[in-house]
Amino acid sequence: MSNHTSIFRRLSVAPLLAASALFLAACASAPPPTDAMTRWNDHRASPMGEAVADGQPGPVSKADAAYERAQRAHEEGDTVARAHNLRLADIHWRTAVARHKAAEEAEALAEARSAVAEREQTLADVEGRADALQASIVAARGDAVTAGARPMPTNDREKAEYTLDTAVVDMGRADEVGAETRAPLLFTKASLAYDEAARSYGQARYQQAVDRATEASRLARDAYEEALPRYRADALEERLQARRDELLNRLLRVGTPVISEGDISLSLIGYFPEDDESVRPDQRQALVTLADILDDFPEYSIKVVGHTDAAGHPTDNLMLSQARALAVRQVMEDNGVDRDRLTSIGKGEEDVIDIARGDVVNERIDVILEPREVRLVRELVGDARSNR
Repeated sequence: MSNHTSIFRRLSVAPLLAASALFLAACASAPPPTDAMTRWNDHRASPMGEAVADGQPGPVSKADAAYERAQRAHEEGDTVARAHNLRLADIHWRTAVARHKAAEEAEALAEARSAVAEREQTLADVEGRADALQASIVAARGDAVTAGARPMPTNDREKAEYTLDTAVVDMGRADEVGAETRAPLLFTKASLAYDEAARSYGQARYQQAVDRATEASRLARDAYEEALPRYRADALEERLQARRDELLNRLLRVGTPVISEGDISLSLIGYFPEDDESVRPDQRQALVTLADILDDFPEYSIKVVGHTDAAGHPTDNLMLSQARALAVRQVMEDNGVDRDRLTSIGKGEEDVIDIARGDVVNERIDVILEPREVRLVRELVGDARSNR
């Protein structure tokens, strides 16, 4: 009986010891996470990471899937696959963060567009009132009798009232275009002259009132002429700013736009097969979407720039980058973008960003948007300042 019991115990304990040994060996062979994997886990577990995941489930799920593949490759010792999938996870995560921030700013952007629309309406109203006021002034000066103006009074008191009323009209017109801040010296002088004219009128010094009111009118008209170009330039600049904000928000549908010195650039990565100049079929719709967006913003010129990595012969890389840029430009033209707005060049390996990252960022197309009306704004502002 004791022999049977001893054999039974040996048979029962042996498999357990073997399983434990295998488990401990597996644990010992699992490599520790890399710094990049640790940073990813920190990002994902942060409050910002949770907010991004809730608001942008699409790109976040792609990032999570890429990171899971990186983990499996890490456990299997495949460093190339691990690095590739970590880069993909980083790209998808950055896209999610950018879209999350854009969503947070959407409400503020809508309010800004509404404010600009109100400003544009105000500008139109001001210009309409300015025309009406100008006609009134012409009549009041007595040099438009044919327009039905009442003749200049002959009584000293009535002359003073007449010129004071004209000064009020001229100063109101200047105030409509913000002359108090855009032509402060002239507007202040006009205000002081009018105050002196009003005091003289109150003291029955009518001729002095006429002289000072006439001076106030002249200064107010000069202030209006100085302030008007800057008023229009400011309104145009606000309109362009609102349009740019709208463009940036819509470009997030196809990538992450970057602003540099007034230009907007968008890098398109993964749109071509390796060593091929034909747009990948699964990426063509994204280019069509981009063309539809750019067609709605004719105030921007468009430069398409092709890039490659440093692998291969420089001449071959240059020709490939030129052909790819031309292919993207052709998709733009085919989908409604005015060809006069488009240029395309290839730079080959001239602007390689990071040799170690290979085609992730170097095999790319940069779409650069330059606001053509910015020059007009600068000219208007410059003219206004030179006239001060």
